[in-house]
Amino acid sequence: MSLLQGERRVNLNIPPYRLSQPVTEPIPHVTVARFVQLAGLSPGNYALAINVRDALAGRTQSAHASFTVVN
Repeated sequence: MSLLQGERRVNLNIPPYRLSQPVTEPIPHVTVARFVQLAGLSPGNYALAINVRDALAGRTQSAHASFTVVN
């Protein structure tokens, strides 16, 4: 998980999450909830980028969510 402001990575100190038991029904999926501290961020546009790697299948999927911090 990475927080980006433009092209610059913002340090969040979020540890990696390792899933040991996959959920395969009704379709393979991963559900993860994490609290992200936004206090102290300067106003502007940000994106939270998520990368998930399936070590067994050797595949990686990515997603991101954009948001704006206003003050």
